[in-house]
Amino acid sequence: MFRSPSKWSQWLHLAEFWYNTCYHTATNHTPFEILYGHAPRHFGINPEQDCVIAELDDWLTQRQTVTALLQQQLLRAQQRMKLQADKKRTERQFAVCDLVWLKL
Repeated sequence: MFRSPSKWSQWLHLAEFWYNTCYHTATNHTPFEILYGHAPRHFGINPEQDCVIAELDDWLTQRQTVTALLQQQLLRAQQRMKLQADKKRTERQFAVCDLVWLKL
C-alpha cells in the first residue's frame, strides 16, 4: 500500500482534481461541471497510451496509482462514516393516521 506521509502535499492537487471530477448523486453532475459548465479537459493526455517521453510516462503511471489509492481511501472513509451514522438509526414503520413528531 502507498504510504508516504512526507509527500502528501505533492499529491493534494490530484485529490482535489479527483473529488471535483467525480459524479455527485445530489447534483447529478461533477462539481467541476457545475462550476464551469463543461467537463474538464485533460490536455489531450491519455494515460492508457504509451508515451514517448519516459518521465511523463512515469508520472502518468504514478498518477494513476495515487488516484486509485485516493479513490480507495475515500470510499473506505465513506463506508466508515455510513457505519457510524447507521449505528444511531432505527428502522421504523408508520401506518396511516399515526401521530409523529417532526423536528424541522
